[in-house]
Amino acid sequence: PKPIEPLPPRPPEKAILPKPELQAWVVQLGTFRRRENALGLRDRLQKQGYPSFIETAEGRRGPLYRVRVGPFLEKEEAQAVLGRLEQALHLKGLVLPHR
Repeated sequence: PKPIEPLPPRPPEKAILPKPELQAWVVQLGTFRRRENALGLRDRLQKQGYPSFIETAEGRRGPLYRVRVGPFLEKEEAQAVLGRLEQALHLKGLVLPHR
């Protein structure tokens, strides 16, 4: 009889890692009760070349309209844009995670 040869070692299986979730960031420049005011700021930002949009949220006394710029893949980029916008428009803003 022929001697039994051991099987060649199997390469280790690669662990399947979950893909990291991408996090995007936005700059929020204002929250308004009147939609017209939010539209005015959004239009002003778009005319200056900033990708801006309005997000509606429910407030205690009705809808609120949030004007946001972005999204940006890097938080640092959003912070840099916020700095430029605060100087140019004399507005205070926030950098927030984009949902």
